[in-house]
Amino acid sequence: GYMRAPSGILLDVAHIYYNRPLYNAFKIKIPCLILRGDHDIACHADDAQQLLMRLGSFDKALITFGNATHYGFMERRCLRYWRAVRDFFED
Repeated sequence: GYMRAPSGILLDVAHIYYNRPLYNAFKIKIPCLILRGDHDIACHADDAQQLLMRLGSFDKALITFGNATHYGFMERRCLRYWRAVRDFFED
């Protein structure tokens, strides 16, 4: 028997584990905003910084929010996330 994962998540995890990029970030040329919480265990600070540096966009930013997790946009202080998105695209 074979194990199947229709969502493809296992393949993504394998690529990440073996340090093989899932995509070429340099090909992304549109404005990019990376948001993460300082207690985010899914997106480490170094990973976010590396992604920021690899992006091909000239209009890009990384914001790390204190006292937030990977789901900070849904947490009690979520308005700061939405304000950051608004401010990024209004500039």
